[in-house]
Amino acid sequence: AATENGWIQREVARSAYEQQKRVETGEKVMVGANSFTGKEEIEVTTQRAVAHPYDPGKRAEAEQIQIANLKKLKKERDNGEVEKCLGRLGEAAKDENINLMPLILEAVNAYATIGEMSDVLRGVFGEFQPYNI
Repeated sequence: AATENGWIQREVARSAYEQQKRVETGEKVMVGANSFTGKEEIEVTTQRAVAHPYDPGKRAEAEQIQIANLKKLKKERDNGEVEKCLGRLGEAAKDENINLMPLILEAVNAYATIGEMSDVLRGVFGEFQPYNI
C-alpha cells in the first residue's frame, strides 16, 4: 500500500531534499562538495586499465559470443527439467507463504536462465510500474 500510494517515493524525495539542504548550509560536511574544495587541494587522477572500456566493436563481439553461448546452453540442457522447474516456481509464486528461493535454486541448477525465471515471476506478480510522486 505504501508503494502504491507513493508514500515511499515521497519519503525518499523528502529525505534527499533535507540532506541536500544540510550540505548546502554546511550543517553536513561533504568532502569535495562543501569542504576541501579550495585551490590548495591536490589534483587526483586515476588511470583506466582499459583504454576504451565501452568500445562498440568489442561490445558487439561480446554480445554475439553470449548469444551463441545461450543458444548452446538451451540446446544441451534438459529442457523438460527446466520446464518442470519453471512450472513449480510459477505455482509456488502464487502462494505468498512459500519461500521461492529453493525453487529458484532448483531452476538455476537445471540451467534455467534469469530471463526465463523472470518471465515466470512477471507472469504471476506483474511488472513494476513506478508511481508518480
